[in-house]
Amino acid sequence: MLDEEGDLLSVVWVAVIAASMGDVVRDLHIQDSTSVSISDENGTILSSVPEKASLIGNADIVQPAIVSLRNGKSTTYLDDYSEPGSRDFVISREIPLVEGARSGFVFLSIPEKVAFADVNRIVLITNISLIGFLVFALTVAVVGLDFAVIRPIRALITAANLLSTGDLSSRSGLRHGPDELGQLANSFDGMASALENRELEISQVESRLSTMLENIEDGIVSCAPDGSIRLFNRGAQEMFGYSSQAAGNMKFNELFQNSLSMSEIIAETENELTTGLRNDGSTFPAEINFAKGDNEGTPDFTAVIRDITERVEALDAVERRAYFDIVTELPNRTRFIEIAQKQIEDMGSGVLPFSVVIIQISDLQSIEGNFGFGFAEHLFNAFADRLRSNFGNDGAVARIDADEFAVLHPDPKVASDALGFASGCRQLMEEPFDIEGEPVVVGVQVGVSLYPGHGSSGEDLVHRASMAARAAESHPNRAMLFNVSLEESTLDRISILTGIRGALDSNELVFHYQPKVNIQDNKVTDVEALMRWNSPERGLVYPGLFIPVVESSGYLWPVTAWGIGAAVEQLYHWSNDNSDVSISVNISARTFRNPQLLTTIESSLTMWGVDPSYLDVELTETAVMLDPDEAIRICNVLRSMGVTISIDDFGVGQSPLAYLDRLPVNTIKIDREFILNLDLSEKSSKIVESIIGLGHELGLTVVAEGVEEQSTVDLLRQMGCDEIQGYFFTRPAPADDTLAWMSEFNSK
Repeated sequence: MLDEEGDLLSVVWVAVIAASMGDVVRDLHIQDSTSVSISDENGTILSSVPEKASLIGNADIVQPAIVSLRNGKSTTYLDDYSEPGSRDFVISREIPLVEGARSGFVFLSIPEKVAFADVNRIVLITNISLIGFLVFALTVAVVGLDFAVIRPIRALITAANLLSTGDLSSRSGLRHGPDELGQLANSFDGMASALENRELEISQVESRLSTMLENIEDGIVSCAPDGSIRLFNRGAQEMFGYSSQAAGNMKFNELFQNSLSMSEIIAETENELTTGLRNDGSTFPAEINFAKGDNEGTPDFTAVIRDITERVEALDAVERRAYFDIVTELPNRTRFIEIAQKQIEDMGSGVLPFSVVIIQISDLQSIEGNFGFGFAEHLFNAFADRLRSNFGNDGAVARIDADEFAVLHPDPKVASDALGFASGCRQLMEEPFDIEGEPVVVGVQVGVSLYPGHGSSGEDLVHRASMAARAAESHPNRAMLFNVSLEESTLDRISILTGIRGALDSNELVFHYQPKVNIQDNKVTDVEALMRWNSPERGLVYPGLFIPVVESSGYLWPVTAWGIGAAVEQLYHWSNDNSDVSISVNISARTFRNPQLLTTIESSLTMWGVDPSYLDVELTETAVMLDPDEAIRICNVLRSMGVTISIDDFGVGQSPLAYLDRLPVNTIKIDREFILNLDLSEKSSKIVESIIGLGHELGLTVVAEGVEEQSTVDLLRQMGCDEIQGYFFTRPAPADDTLAWMSEFNSK
């Protein structure tokens, strides 16, 4: 902006007056000895006609004339004016002012010797008259200048000054003509419009940025180089509990529990993890991402602050999932092994014995199947609470598997009677639990290992205590201290598992078949397929040795799938021999829930083209009770295929009586435990008779297995049992031998 509007107007004024003076003087044909000059208000010569370089810019030579004029005399004498050594007669006039511009002077000079010569007096008089006309002409020029130039320029100056103060709506108000001023006004107004539009765009962007900053969940804090807070968005206000005004009186590092120094902030190039400090004194985990300004040394900066409470909690949850049991919140196997390992490492060079006890819940599947998973979880928590209250203060407790809990007791005195301690643990855990208001007694077996005798690492101690617990199942006291022979038994299990894997590839698995005799007409039409392992090293291995190993490994399903295929293939061969025989195949509880079961049965029947009604699937009560609704669904699919279904070991543990009318089964098989004591136990006799009656009322075939005596056959016949199976008739045999026996038996 101009310091004074007159500065610019004076420049224009001088330029126009000088031009006008030249035109007027030339038109008046002033004689050669006469000259005209114009100066500003200070006396500086701006222009002369004729032009004299020695005069232009001279501020002293006309000062006497100006002083004389201001004293009321319009004429005076000047020395050295027209030329060095000359004396000139000078007539002076002040040029009228134009509003907003400064005044000036016009001087008409005539050499003294010319001005007062007799012959030139008329010329002098004429020149005196002409200077008045010259002033009049210049005045007219100035008035025209005011309207044509000065006022438009003044309008432009005013508009420019308004523009410079931020009034972007300011315009010149002038016509956009083809002349220079019109073009200047057009350019100025176009520039002002562009600035206004740009300002509007910037304002819109700033508004959007402001809205975004206010609505973003992260805290945005902008600070001066000394950490003084300049901007504190709504996310930061909600995060820290300070208003924007209150934050404006704070330093950035006051927002955090462990104050960051400014040098640390300036040097920070990566995300900073720290602890935020709220207005109410509470804290939260925070992540800070710094953006630095361009100032060198101590730059200003902006920080994006994020409350990472949820992230930290999620990581904690993941860590808990990795190291703690979800149901009981006890340490899991991984964490317990770490605890045992730390116990060893903390001893340093000293060696103090300690005990690791593993407590296994007996028959967990029966508990879950009979009472449900919800009930089982209540039991696990009660189990954990009892262990915590008894051993949590002295040592460590954990749940290391679904049915295994662990105790580490660091006291060497306890280790000196480790087996006694294990027996005490068993007795403690077999005390009744109060589950949903009901007393519940759980059977357990306990194994214990000792450091350093049974292992030099936490993992070894846990592994060997588990091995002892498994072996304790068959021990009278159901508590056992680890010994080397148990490891040999484990090696045997590994050998069996390795052999079974090879047996699948080498076709070493075979079926032997045991007939079911209809004792009402003494005919055989059904057999049960019983698996054998024809091992090159071990000979014929019975299922009691290898099936438990298979069930605890990942080979249960491959073995089951082989059995389904082999049974269906045998049905195909017997049907080609015109033998009207059906085969029952056992399906374990774990396999029954395998999603491949149904497709495997269906594809096998389709591939061999066998009538599905000749295939019978035998399920245990446990398989049904683990998930009764799912069991009903699977059984309905099997029945829709045409396959028949039997419930094996009926009457023990978890009888599915409540679901029997909903299960689409064809046969129930009475467990051998009732049959073996049938003629000796009145209670067993009544149970068997009740099962037979119930089965017939539901339209089911009833089979008794484990029959070994004639007296048992007679009793079952009297009770109305449909079929019997057992060594009384024949032992399981290969397919050809079984078919030959059936032909001979049926021909009697």
